Amino acid sequence: MQNMNYSKLYFRCKRGILELDIILFNFLKKKPLMNFKEQEDFCLFLEETDVNLYNWLVKKEHCPDEFLSLVNQINTITCLTLLR
Repeated sequence: MQNMNYSKLYFRCKRGILELDIILFNFLKKKPLMNFKEQEDFCLFLEETDVNLYNWLVKKEHCPDEFLSLVNQINTITCLTLLR
């Protein structure tokens, strides 16, 4: 992590839903090097509610266009696409 301290970003991934924690921690672990824009986008994504994040990641609801690329990236990196 270049700009934001990795431990701070890791702490922000701690949510209230275990499944979401696992998905976000795995993503962060598999993609530790993010540029500044990616970090900003990820931080904005993490400001959303746990329910929204989970539903977008497991494709229960359509996510906003601003997060679509990130959601697809998270799903690809964490292999969630294989679970569907």
